[in-house]
Order: sequence, then structure tokens, then C-alpha cells
Amino acid sequence: MKLLMENWRKFVNEEQEEVEEGLASKLALGAALAGAGAPAMAKDTGVTDTGEKTHQVDSAEDTSELVKNDDGSYSLTLDIPAHFQGLMASMKRPIVTNWARAEFAKKMAGVEDSGIVNLSISGRVSSMTADTVTFTGNIVK
Repeated sequence: MKLLMENWRKFVNEEQEEVEEGLASKLALGAALAGAGAPAMAKDTGVTDTGEKTHQVDSAEDTSELVKNDDGSYSLTLDIPAHFQGLMASMKRPIVTNWARAEFAKKMAGVEDSGIVNLSISGRVSSMTADTVTFTGNIVK
């Protein structure tokens, strides 16, 4: 718990300073805060019935599309995942911002799922509602 709080404090300080250090460190921290597991953990183990009760979650298909703006930037509007929607406002904005930045980078790079993105992204959340977020930005060359 102490490590989680230290990581959160570090994350908030980085966000307040508006430092564009690169996407990799923010993606790693965002994934850790979101509780994302390694991709190998999601694969089928081949076991079909263990007798245990499980909770099935519907997977939403990604229908978001990049939109090119008049100023040359791009915008991506995303549905905020349910596990982020219940966060306190002080935690929700920075976490959703980093998640949206990561999703924006994946769309810009054409990467599916949890592939590695090696891009520097400049941008910001241009709007956020209770269940959607729009990230507007571009690739930094």
C-alpha cells in the first residue's frame, strides 16, 4: 500500500508539472494503477470447467476513430472504462488523461491491444464527461 501511495504521489507531481517525459513511463504507471496484467495472463489456459463460479465481463468493441482537425491536430473520443468512472474526481482526471493519451498514441501508431508504442505525443484532454473523454494532440517529431 505504501508503494502504491508513493507511486501515486510521484504520478500526481509529474502531472502537475506538465512534463512531457515520454509515453513509456506514463503508460507503465497507468497500467499499474489500473491493475492491468501481463498479456500472457489473459490467454486461455485450456481448462474448460473447474467447478468455480466466475464473473463474465462483456468486452466492448473499440469503435473510436481519429478525427483530423482543421489545425492539423487529431482528436479521439473514447468511452471511459467503468473501473475508472467510480474514481474520486481528484484521481479520475489524471488517470483518465494518461489512459486516453495511451489510447491516442496506440491509434496514431496503428497498434492493436497492448502493443508497445514508441512515439512522443503532445496533447491534452479537450473535454471529459462522466463517461467519455476526448484527447486532442499530435505526434511530436
